[in-house]
Amino acid sequence: MAKIYLIITLIFLTACSSVNRVTDYEIDAYYRQGYYPPVIEALEERVESSSDTDKIMHQLNLALAYQGNGQYGESNKILMAVKAELNWDKVFKLKESALAFAINENYKKYQLAEYEQLMIQFYIAANYAFSGNVQSALVEMRSLDLAFYHLRQINPHFSFLGKTHLSYFSAMVYEANFKFDEAYIDYERVYQANPKSPYLGFDLYRTAIWSGRNTVAEKYAT
Repeated sequence: MAKIYLIITLIFLTACSSVNRVTDYEIDAYYRQGYYPPVIEALEERVESSSDTDKIMHQLNLALAYQGNGQYGESNKILMAVKAELNWDKVFKLKESALAFAINENYKKYQLAEYEQLMIQFYIAANYAFSGNVQSALVEMRSLDLAFYHLRQINPHFSFLGKTHLSYFSAMVYEANFKFDEAYIDYERVYQANPKSPYLGFDLYRTAIWSGRNTVAEKYAT
């Protein structure tokens, strides 16, 4: 599980999301220190008092604060509510080479970037994984892969920052659920993108053996 936290950290460091962090200096300082109770209290108040157009921004910030505080269920309640407001089942539509979103009237003035849409899905999966619900995490990761596929259909040049990290995260979730074939495939994706990734050779060797790829495993034995 420590490896999963490392992947989350790397994604936070490389992310370029347009969702604004809380700007108040004191709250931001607490957030950076990893002291979340005052952050959560402040953001809960902002969610309650914010205008409709700002509410989704505060909801996403609050969801991440809950996650940082280990309150994964509370985090997912918010993320799933945002996902429902975005009418996720109807999100991916071709229209003038762009995404057409069926957004609730309350949120129509706040358009999420494609990266943010995928990150919502990822954070839901991460919350499930952190809380030990591996099967639900796998379901969400499959949904994330499908969403990424749709985005690439719309824009072949679309690149999801951190996609390699997501594949590594997905591989670990698969492996934790004893799905070694799927885990090997995702580890291989990471290897193709970055063959010098630390410990990746051992990950590939281990899952190759467990998935019956004994001949392939020899490639990563050293």
